[in-house]
Amino acid sequence: MKWTVWGSEAGIFLKQIKQQGFNHAMRAILWRLRMATAKLHLQAQEKLGWYRYSDWIRDHERGQGLTPEPLLNPQLSYFVQISASSQSYLKDTLDSLVKQSYSHWKAYVYSTNSETPDTLINFYQHEPRIHWLLSAQVSPQFERIREQSGDWLGFLNAGDILSTHALAFFVSQMELHPDATIVYSDADKLTPDGLTRHDPSFWPDWSPELLLSVNYLTRGLFRRAELLKAAANAVDLEEAILRGSEGTGRIIHIPQVLCHVRDGQTFPWFADIFHPNNLKAHLERSGLQGVTVQNSSTTGTPQFTWAYAQTLVSIIILSRDQVGWLKRCIDSILTQTTYPHYEIILIENNSRERETFSYYEQLKSIPQVKVFIHNQAFNYSAFNNWGVQHAQGDLLLFLNNDIECIDPGWLDELARWACRPEVGIVGAKLLYPDHTIQHAGLVVGLEGHANHIFAGCQEGYGGIFGSVEWYRDYSAVTGACMMMRKAVYEQVGGFDENYLLAFNDIEICLRTIQAGYRVVYTPFARLIHHEGATRSTYKPAADISLASQHLKPLIEQGDPFFNPNLSLMSRIPTLHRRGELSAIKKLELISEFLS
Repeated sequence: MKWTVWGSEAGIFLKQIKQQGFNHAMRAILWRLRMATAKLHLQAQEKLGWYRYSDWIRDHERGQGLTPEPLLNPQLSYFVQISASSQSYLKDTLDSLVKQSYSHWKAYVYSTNSETPDTLINFYQHEPRIHWLLSAQVSPQFERIREQSGDWLGFLNAGDILSTHALAFFVSQMELHPDATIVYSDADKLTPDGLTRHDPSFWPDWSPELLLSVNYLTRGLFRRAELLKAAANAVDLEEAILRGSEGTGRIIHIPQVLCHVRDGQTFPWFADIFHPNNLKAHLERSGLQGVTVQNSSTTGTPQFTWAYAQTLVSIIILSRDQVGWLKRCIDSILTQTTYPHYEIILIENNSRERETFSYYEQLKSIPQVKVFIHNQAFNYSAFNNWGVQHAQGDLLLFLNNDIECIDPGWLDELARWACRPEVGIVGAKLLYPDHTIQHAGLVVGLEGHANHIFAGCQEGYGGIFGSVEWYRDYSAVTGACMMMRKAVYEQVGGFDENYLLAFNDIEICLRTIQAGYRVVYTPFARLIHHEGATRSTYKPAADISLASQHLKPLIEQGDPFFNPNLSLMSRIPTLHRRGELSAIKKLELISEFLS
């Protein structure tokens, strides 16, 4: 009888005993059990409603107003838009401004009709900071903005409520970052009666790609001079915001829920997604040509294409036996790829099975496939670097041999993004065979060193950290399907061969970001990942130790493309709980287990 434990928990345990001893293997098992228990407890609380958003508000917003006294005194000017349906909520919005702990602000109430009740105007007649721009006085939108004073400009709907110390938080960040041109915060929703907050939106730090999928800047504050410059050629606020985001100034995120958005109130200048024409123009201003925008037929989120040089892609695949999975991978590339120019660089490593070499003989008749023998001790980083030496393409795709292509446009999508000069690495949406999410981006510090956010969610999932169907910038994407230009690969020095099996993908992503590029996730390159089917998920102790050193500074700082209000104990975005084991503490425990 043949016992197959390669890739199983038993196989991993036996391999650890063989390579690192029984005591180390037991410590690793105990660590995994401890983490699994903590994760199950977290998920059980979530499912049973033991920890609700109201609990998070109680735990995290206590003492929120403790901000230092500002040294500067910028004037903040808010434009508040009202309509007939939102008049009853206007007082709530104005009251939230009047109650601000930072007092140097003005509000300009903009009405699209003349129905603003005189009683409300009279109520605020002794509040000199509130000004009324009624329909009889209305001039074109940006003319009104130019006419009003203020160092920073903000925009609210009638019904929106700012937290008591919102403006103080904004001003503190303006002082901390004098080069900032936009400052934005997290937000949540408010029931029509104004009594219950719900459905928070926790944003990452500035992510240019995320802005293509969702408008998360509108309720921020904009430096007046920069916004007016951006608005000079803009026809509406959306276009002005997009133009403003293209400038050289910094865009700062405050990870605090500072704005509460009333349910059921919609205004043209507060659409959740920018108008396709504005997005098209935005991308064209970045230098792209032939831009098209269409909403996905399955998710409704915008998908973009543009003209680019369809240069040769070298698909580098490492393989050892498991010919069934390899054949499925290569067959799917050959039959499910519309991109015309690619080669498959197959690196064979110490296979033993006759079926494997028979399959290699069959591949000789396929001109796109080239098999190279490299029978050295396996090192993922070194083998990929060796594979690049045989690659002819300007684009490199590092692909696991347990990947299955399911959408014909997958390679076009990756190549399109990888050809953008500012993008260094592109990752895909990877699905388990049941079509739940396996990979939609990596978060450094998640469940220890780093892990896949949204793993286990359904396609189309959306929640407190947004949707798996949005373009995003990340600190890292998985090496199971990772594309980059060969020029970028050479610039950053390829994979770090000090990493034997694990964390090499994260490390090269971080070096690519340090070199000035962005790491992008696109949800429109979809593939199946039969994770761990061909090699185990075993992580050598040396890789873990090295990753602890390399990742510790970023874990201490916090991954900028995540949000500190979210738990680092769950791959499904979940509220952070007070007393939760910190990411740094996890690293210390891992080091303790390995010592």
